[in-house]
Amino acid sequence: MNIALPLSDKIQNRLFFLTVLATVCFLFYPKYLPMNDLPQHAAQVAALDDLLKHRSPWADMLQINWDTPYLTVYALWLALYQFMGINASSKALVALEFLFFIYTAVKMRKEMGAERMTDWVALTCFFGFAFQWGFVGYIMGIPVGILFFIANKRWIENPSAKMLAAISALGIWSYFSHILTFSFFCLLSYGYFLFRIKEIPWKQRFSLTAAYLFFAALLARYTAKPNPVPYKAFEDNFIQHSFWDKILEIAYLPWNMSVLFYYDIACLFLFAAPIAANCRPTREKSRYVPLLACLAVYFLMPHFTFQTSFLYERFALFVPIFYYLIWEKKPETQGRTAAKISEAACLLSALCIAALTGKAYLNNILFDHSQKLADFIKISQMMENGKKILTVNDPLSISEGSLTSGGEFFHIAQWYQAERQGWADYSFASAHAMPVRMKMKEMYDGYSQVRFLSEYNLTRKTDCRRYDYLLILTANHTSDTLEKLLAANPSCSRVSHIKTIGEWSLFRRH
Repeated sequence: MNIALPLSDKIQNRLFFLTVLATVCFLFYPKYLPMNDLPQHAAQVAALDDLLKHRSPWADMLQINWDTPYLTVYALWLALYQFMGINASSKALVALEFLFFIYTAVKMRKEMGAERMTDWVALTCFFGFAFQWGFVGYIMGIPVGILFFIANKRWIENPSAKMLAAISALGIWSYFSHILTFSFFCLLSYGYFLFRIKEIPWKQRFSLTAAYLFFAALLARYTAKPNPVPYKAFEDNFIQHSFWDKILEIAYLPWNMSVLFYYDIACLFLFAAPIAANCRPTREKSRYVPLLACLAVYFLMPHFTFQTSFLYERFALFVPIFYYLIWEKKPETQGRTAAKISEAACLLSALCIAALTGKAYLNNILFDHSQKLADFIKISQMMENGKKILTVNDPLSISEGSLTSGGEFFHIAQWYQAERQGWADYSFASAHAMPVRMKMKEMYDGYSQVRFLSEYNLTRKTDCRRYDYLLILTANHTSDTLEKLLAANPSCSRVSHIKTIGEWSLFRRH
């Protein structure tokens, strides 16, 4: 199935290459990428670099944790950071992740014998939920997992000691890339092995199973590790969304955080396009295994558990990609009318791909021209370097509004920590998988909770003596109101208002 009206392979290859190149260029376009958690990861990398070079002003309150499944992404980012600034290195990291993702998606499509449209769908899915939230570790784990699956498939088709060694190495690499993608691709790959087990001699069955027992031990070890720092923002509970909610959300979660009516039409059409373009479900049953595995995980996983949010939402990314793996062209026996319908469907598919790809470009442009971002840059320049700040966010103000994502300003102040050698609570330093962690003695009551704007937090919960600056983001409270609330807090008696720019209000403790 071609991406548009029938084109030669050479033209399609060039068109895809140019689109990938343009996409990489747009990743470097804005001053900051509109990825919600990206500033937090940047703060981790900058803090880790300072600790390793023995120049961190916060060394007494921090410790390094090398036993982390985020090791791949942080090691790569740390290496990039040696040659460029923290912001430029963040864009270089995401660009490399994008290219790695595209390379492995194309490789998997060829390995499974699927149609070329799969490549384009994968390109659009990269900029969906996981990208918008800034899950850089999770995104890194996907292409590693795909290579792991391909190695397993090739071993099944031609068992050899060399390929088994590759499976073992890729499995360990996958573990140190992200624990969720590691778990998923182990499930997918072993499920694929079980589906084709009759083709494999007994001796080889035991050798592969031994490797997977080792992977299971890695996973069990990680899940059994005690959390060295209690993270009170998420209690140890279990949140499951309904089956019908997940059915509806599968129409947009691979591409967006929430419902976007016009873009959702494009998303839904991409699910219908293979039928309209005169394709049929393949008769090769093994090609259904990836889709069935990701649907099982998507519907069975909760929204939250093990101090990790957006669990099933992350796996939505795989649904369209694996869905396209099961389609193949029908024999060329269609009539003239069917051929015209197929061409029209291919043209509409091209428009849908252009819309969803352009959405990512547009978000970068809009975020770069955001007045709220410009105001943040101005007010952050008023703070001295190397200070400790608390950002207090009004949930109604953390989004740009013009973007198709949301929450872009929730952690934006972490760029102050990453770029100015300061410390901005909260910076992922209490999360169990992070390489830079706060020591237990530094975990005070209400840590990570006082970052939410409320009268109770400002008047009673916030201890202003811990900070040099308070940066408050709200469109619903004036600076006078905020000053009165802080004045009612005994620990904030020495805090005064410095400046308000747009929705940002800066306070300093003297």
